[in-house]
Amino acid sequence: MGKNLFAAAVVAALLLGSPPPAEAEKAQGGWTLAQSLGGAINPLAAEYAVRVFRTRPLFPGRAGRLWESARIEAGFHNALTPAYDTFSVFVLVEPAAVFDLHLSAGVRGYYDLFGFGYTPLAGFDAPFDASTRRNLDRSGEAGFRYSATPTLKGALGPLLFSHSAGFVLLDMRGADTAEDHYFEPVSNAILARFGGYLSNDSLLAYDFGGGFLGGLAHSFLFVPASSYVSQKILAVCRVSLPMGERVDFSAAFLGGVFLRDRYHSYRDGTVHLAAQGGMRVRL
Repeated sequence: MGKNLFAAAVVAALLLGSPPPAEAEKAQGGWTLAQSLGGAINPLAAEYAVRVFRTRPLFPGRAGRLWESARIEAGFHNALTPAYDTFSVFVLVEPAAVFDLHLSAGVRGYYDLFGFGYTPLAGFDAPFDASTRRNLDRSGEAGFRYSATPTLKGALGPLLFSHSAGFVLLDMRGADTAEDHYFEPVSNAILARFGGYLSNDSLLAYDFGGGFLGGLAHSFLFVPASSYVSQKILAVCRVSLPMGERVDFSAAFLGGVFLRDRYHSYRDGTVHLAAQGGMRVRL
């Protein structure tokens, strides 16, 4: 399994803002700084993210591709968008190259500086398309976000696969609004002030060599409190460019359609597009 398994992280980040699993390469102790800038249309989104974390190899004396990437990572993650800023602490545990578990807990603050912010809604059936939200009152509010994301991954020659299950809980009970529901921009869905969503993200890709990878991704999102479902399938490609032993750059592009969604559908000819650029530095 090569380090291009990191493509699963890019897909997860672009599809749902999920915490990315790290590369399935030999674990190296020390600090790492990772930054990324991404955007999407249908729905419209933009995010600048920074992660600072320390890595500790679990089995430094054990040889074999299954164990070389085994490690624990712990650090901080900040995600800034035009609507909110989320600051989290996270831990990633990878006991073997085929599995990892990412846990995070943090604070989310909404602000309405750019006309976005916390958007209260009357209930799960309320309209929440972009034109409707533009005419609603928004405010600056704060709350908490928790997540757990187990990931299975592997490779068969140049063929790579990854499957992640995301569990996200958001607590916005401190919001100073009368409504008990609000629009949550990462899931692009309506949530209760104390509630969350489940997601499944799968990737099947081919490593063409030279830092280029391409394949297909499938994303499924479910809100248990309302039974809301969103589902999409996308083509994905990623290009990586190492710059010495400590620095590498990457770019990823996705394009596809929603199979199920309240406002975006392949039947209407709506195409979802996303792109992300990133840099990682081992300190």
